[in-house]
Amino acid sequence: MKIRTTNKVFKSHVIISLCWLAGSIIGFLPLFGWHEKPQIDTCLFTKVMDYDYLVFLYFATIITPALIMLGFYAHIYRVIVKQHESYIYLTRFTELDKYEEC
Repeated sequence: MKIRTTNKVFKSHVIISLCWLAGSIIGFLPLFGWHEKPQIDTCLFTKVMDYDYLVFLYFATIITPALIMLGFYAHIYRVIVKQHESYIYLTRFTELDKYEEC
């Protein structure tokens, strides 16, 4: 049992570290020179940021994590429903045992 717990803790640390690393890389992409154009006199957001980068940023930081979280929440929900059903089954089973003893 201890090995499984240690393995789960290690996996969770790896997943959290990968999420931080991916977020940092995506967040620092503009600093790495993603969009280098000559400076202009006015500073408008759409002129400073390339639309290709904005689309990439939108999918990489909003859509993809949202879909991943949706998958995690669906899995958690299924596990909870399954455990609840087994709890109800075991509760009914133990209730029947109580009545059979009398």
